[in-house]
Amino acid sequence: MRMEGGSLLELALSSQQSDSETALTKNVLVLDLYPLAHQPDRQQRLLNLSKLASICNAYLQANGFHWHFGGDGPVFGVHVSDEGIPHLRAYCRYGPNVADEWMAIERMLSLSKDLDQDVAISCWDVEDGQIILIQTAEFLPDWLDQDPTDTHRHACWIRGGMVQLLPNPHISLQDALNRLRRHSKESQSAPSNSQVTAALQRFLLRSHENALAKQRLPMVVPRWVVSLIRKRPDLVHAAIQAFANHIDHNPPNLLDHEDWVWTTASISRTNYAMLRTMVSSEWSSPDFIPPVGVEVKRYLRQCKMDSTPHLQHAVHLGVRFLVGLEFLSKSDYEPMSIETRIACWSRIEEACQGDGIETSTTGLPI
Repeated sequence: MRMEGGSLLELALSSQQSDSETALTKNVLVLDLYPLAHQPDRQQRLLNLSKLASICNAYLQANGFHWHFGGDGPVFGVHVSDEGIPHLRAYCRYGPNVADEWMAIERMLSLSKDLDQDVAISCWDVEDGQIILIQTAEFLPDWLDQDPTDTHRHACWIRGGMVQLLPNPHISLQDALNRLRRHSKESQSAPSNSQVTAALQRFLLRSHENALAKQRLPMVVPRWVVSLIRKRPDLVHAAIQAFANHIDHNPPNLLDHEDWVWTTASISRTNYAMLRTMVSSEWSSPDFIPPVGVEVKRYLRQCKMDSTPHLQHAVHLGVRFLVGLEFLSKSDYEPMSIETRIACWSRIEEACQGDGIETSTTGLPI
């Protein structure tokens, strides 16, 4: 597939260095998965890791969760730690939507329980550190507070659907893995581990329910956008984030877009707040829109009618969403990230093909 100014691969590779320098320094959860079975042959260990990565990724993608940045969410690949230990690593870029971080941790609990092999998983927030210990602070054993200089980088693990705590101060990665291998899953029955696990599961249940709560979004957009988001609802989140990332850029030309229609979408409350309230030097107020054609102006007048108060922002929201799609797709704007671009655009041409959806230009959404 080719885009303006070159292929997607060329664009993604050219931006990989800048993406890696900025995308992994904030609002990122690092997921490290270590098989605990003894595998002396290094080559066979790497082959097994590659197979395990495919299994883990299929498991995560089967969840059907719509991640904030779109695409497939965390994707495991073979990684080598600073200590030279091969394992699997994935990144969860949750941005302004912390629900993604907790969804990833919830999936790690389930994955560690459902896999047919014994694994230990570390969940480390690049800014906050041991996020599980922070969330379950009131249920932690006293020994965790004995040394304030200890970050407990390798003291908290997910294993067999439970939280495993290692009491050794300043424990190294190699020592932590050795200790985990020496103790079977039954060692997780210690009171501190079960209490922390139960507290974490209660929080994750509430977080999951909140993540599923959606805001109904009425919009006025070109007809092709309706077809696109019905086939690829994950692009809704990606387009809104693209609008937020590039809100300081000059708005693209919207005069060429025709055949605007009413539609609705279900989005998270975080996404709605971003789309509705963000302002910049180019977007001076939530109600600002760049130059549009007569068709869109007619919708603007219709939205101002007293009989349709729930639609009063539909044009402004639709225009912002369309601009986000433009930012997401055009090659002359800085790409969001290499992962998101590849995940979103590898199938976008197919998704844009007509699907026979009937959408009225006069029927208002209820």
